[in-house]
Amino acid sequence: MSTPLSTPRVIPSTIVSPAHVHRWRGTSAARMVLVIILGALALSGCLARAVKEGGSELASTGMEASTQLARYYDALARDTIDSYELNAFREGTLGISSSDAQARRDKTLGDNLTALQARAALALQLKGVYAALGALADSTAPAATRSAAEGVVGAVLTLRKSPLADPASGAVKSVVGMIAEDVLAYVQAREVVSAAELARKTEAALRALFEDERETYASISAFRAEKAGVVVAGMLTRNEVLPWPLVDRVLVPYGLVLANAKAVPTDAGTRTGFEHLAAARTRRLAVASGEATDAMGGTLAGLAKAHAEFPARSASLDDAIAFLGRTRAYLDLVRTYHGQ
Repeated sequence: MSTPLSTPRVIPSTIVSPAHVHRWRGTSAARMVLVIILGALALSGCLARAVKEGGSELASTGMEASTQLARYYDALARDTIDSYELNAFREGTLGISSSDAQARRDKTLGDNLTALQARAALALQLKGVYAALGALADSTAPAATRSAAEGVVGAVLTLRKSPLADPASGAVKSVVGMIAEDVLAYVQAREVVSAAELARKTEAALRALFEDERETYASISAFRAEKAGVVVAGMLTRNEVLPWPLVDRVLVPYGLVLANAKAVPTDAGTRTGFEHLAAARTRRLAVASGEATDAMGGTLAGLAKAHAEFPARSASLDDAIAFLGRTRAYLDLVRTYHGQ
């Protein structure tokens, strides 16, 4: 007789009801949403810190670059005045006189000084924009940015009426009347202005103007060097000045003292040597001015790249800082040649 198959034993288990499933799913979804929110907050906090830190460094570099750009235009203004006065002296020694030519020179002097002052003024307004960028976390930042924007607009409108003439050819670049179109459009179209965007656009406008007028800047410096060289060479040839100060600093390390610092050199070779030394000093002034222009251009180019990569920390900012140091050094050297 066969043994009947036994009925399988059912092992009791916990029964999961639909309500339990629904509750579990709801709790899991809530946790996931919370994780996402916390992650977003952490990411936004990191981004905010990056923007603040990047903005602070970009702002400090931009402020110093704006200061040096204003100094650069001030140096060109000094060159312009020197050329005017040295030319008047030279014509006086030669007995040259022309009221019409003098009237033209007077007008060119006034127009070019106004133009250079307008460029320096816009550079200083850009400094104010960078100051607002550096104060992004400050509660007064929006008001400071709007104030800086209004200052930029005023400076741009003044600059547009101030073309700069080449002192040698009299040529004027036409781009000045169209400078900063996007700056004006940006400010006029927005109630709330971004300091970073305003700084980027204003710096780009100044950089474009700088590059367009670079040859004119070089001509202003060269014109001054030429006039100074001619006047000094003539006075040395006529024994009208004591040339010994030209070599004073060379003698100091040796403890040497001039036998008679108040006497005009009588040796023909010594007089010729001083004439050559003065000519070399004149060339060095022209070279220093050119190097200041190159360094300033490099500073502006580095800033532009740093703006393009903001808020990330850009290696281009390091380039701008390096060029900035060179700009400052060359402008200090030019200042000594101006007797300041």
